[in-house]
Amino acid sequence: MSSTRVIAVSTLAAALVAGCGSGTTAVQCEETPNCNLHPGGVCETNPATGNQWCTYPDATCPSGQRWSDFDTGDGLSGECVVSSVGRDGGVVDGSMPVDAREDAAPADAMPDYVQWDLIYPSKIRVPLNQQDWIAGDGDHMIVNTGTLDLDMASLTPGTSTDTATYSVFSMVVVDPPPTAKVPPGYAFGMLSTAAQGMVTEPILQERQILRFRGELLPADGSPHTIQVTHRIELGNANGAARVIAPQTWEIMDVPSPQIVEWARVSSDVIVVP
Repeated sequence: MSSTRVIAVSTLAAALVAGCGSGTTAVQCEETPNCNLHPGGVCETNPATGNQWCTYPDATCPSGQRWSDFDTGDGLSGECVVSSVGRDGGVVDGSMPVDAREDAAPADAMPDYVQWDLIYPSKIRVPLNQQDWIAGDGDHMIVNTGTLDLDMASLTPGTSTDTATYSVFSMVVVDPPPTAKVPPGYAFGMLSTAAQGMVTEPILQERQILRFRGELLPADGSPHTIQVTHRIELGNANGAARVIAPQTWEIMDVPSPQIVEWARVSSDVIVVP
């Protein structure tokens, strides 16, 4: 496997930071439970400094995450998370401002890199007291936005986490698993008609690739919302880039499970020298 270097890292993160008002020193988070200002918080490391701060889900950011604007240091307060994963010594979590990333690696000097987008259901509505496993097929598309082929055989759903204590969520590869090589600029997967406008790239192959599942065991019959986060990796022999996919489950008075929104999020960047 070729060695890689880090441009920037994007993981889902959020931080509980202390203090308020001008002149107050920013306080780092130590672990994910510290990040509780909003749902979906995870403590994240900035590779530029080694400091740990918080981000929260924000659909207006290309990565889907934004650094907390509450006493976050390193000049990241309120900035969108820009990310990349290095594989020399493992995964490095964190980020640096966009201008710092561009200074470090100008676009005209960019070497080959691994990167991809995921289009997926970002909001699902589920009937009250739904207790069966429910699944979503044919609603995921991968788009190769890097300069190297993607090996679909390397597709690996990672940990799924949620804000509820009674639910179990997961993301799995549909059987049989895909084995295609996706060239740069091509898409691979299958989307519902309502989401097909989110893909302008040519589709190499249209087939199911991922399935999300949720086993809901509501404590009562009242409407509520669960925030879920999926982590998925895909790449090639040079390394695997990771996508963080926030998902909202609305438990409410509807007759059957239904997807109401889709999102397109970008992976980290693996740069190949």
